[in-house]
Amino acid sequence: RSRNQLMSAEQSSVPWTRWRRIAASSYGAVAQTFAAKIFLLVANLATGILVARTLAPAGRGELAAMTLWPGLLCSLFTLGVPLALNYNSRRNPGRHAQYVWAAIVLSAGLGIVATLVGIAIIPHMLGKYQLPVVQLAQWLMLMAPFLMMTFVLQAALESRTEFTVSNLSKSLPQLIVLGILGALAVTRHLTPFSSALAYMLPLAIVPIILGWRLRRTIRVAMDRFRDSTRELLSYGVRSYAIDILGTLSQQVDQVLVVGLLSASGLGLYAVALSVSRVLGVFHSSLVTVLFPRAASLAKEDVVALTGRATRISTFVASLGAAALILLLPFLMVRLYGGAFSGVVPVARILSVEVIVTGATSILAQAFLATGRPGTIAVLQVIGLSLTVPFMLVLIPRFGLSGAAVALLLSSSCRLGMTLSCYPIILKVKCPQLMIGRADFSYLWIRLRRSAAT
Repeated sequence: RSRNQLMSAEQSSVPWTRWRRIAASSYGAVAQTFAAKIFLLVANLATGILVARTLAPAGRGELAAMTLWPGLLCSLFTLGVPLALNYNSRRNPGRHAQYVWAAIVLSAGLGIVATLVGIAIIPHMLGKYQLPVVQLAQWLMLMAPFLMMTFVLQAALESRTEFTVSNLSKSLPQLIVLGILGALAVTRHLTPFSSALAYMLPLAIVPIILGWRLRRTIRVAMDRFRDSTRELLSYGVRSYAIDILGTLSQQVDQVLVVGLLSASGLGLYAVALSVSRVLGVFHSSLVTVLFPRAASLAKEDVVALTGRATRISTFVASLGAAALILLLPFLMVRLYGGAFSGVVPVARILSVEVIVTGATSILAQAFLATGRPGTIAVLQVIGLSLTVPFMLVLIPRFGLSGAAVALLLSSSCRLGMTLSCYPIILKVKCPQLMIGRADFSYLWIRLRRSAAT
């Protein structure tokens, strides 16, 4: 009888073991990350629709103005520590715990710096807004240390290829936000101020959950703390410009819209941006998994993997963009209300821009994985130097459409420069961007092998 029970238990464990093997594979990690990002997008769309229909463009703009700064400033003050933790942990797995402890100490200090800087500059950046909006935006900067710690702990998990937990940590706050906003809407207490608190306060839960998951990894490691810190900063500072410029290139448009247009204009732009960014899930899912996997590969393998990932993700994202562009007039009116119907042309331009930016972000991973973050930093500088002048010229003349066109122009220039750096810097041919039969065959074979193991 005990023998039969043992055999039955072994048989019942087979599906779970197979699932764990699939989840641990590269394609399983991409699938998990993709599913998590789809959930995040659905949650963000649900919350965005709820808030937009309740607050109207002006209220939506005030909400965006208050919640913009913690994430923006945290990304500007990372010193590249999360990326460096991911890179060094993959290169030296035996020192993972030492790197994690050093990164935690660094992130705590950097989060405090971001908080103080935000409190100081917000009154100047939100000069057109009422005093209560400015004051709450300053109070929300207290969330910066929690966000900074979250960046580091998620990088620690992803460096160990624990994408399941990392993805869950990104999904849980959005689920809580959706629940809180729904309760506020039902009780008729949904205002720009209450919704701002609902968006930001749940983020404090994430580092607690991740810290508990990594409790055996997070331990005081003072023996090589100085060496670990130096190694993290050595790579991090070189890639720091990527964090700064990547953040600015993604959010400089909102910062400029805050200063150049009214709260209503910012609200309209925020909705158009959130709708178009649905398409970014295809590229960002691969970026999350690609860098940790590619960091330990040879240069030729990195380039091949990057090219294939770019082709497949861009093809899928382009199909999604075509469908979205066709459905936008219906979706904007039905979901967000007639007050937002005027941003359909803006959302269409931004949908194309997302495809270009996503392809560029994946192509950039080859330089990061081969230890050349400085190349991407230079390209980001050039791209940003184009974005700001484009916006300063086009926004006053064309309004929201000018901001979208400025982003598309600068993104296209950066894509071309990134491709040109492959033969110049890596001494290899530029990856092909058009998907072919070999890519479909490769993907199908890999998925079948993953499912069979």
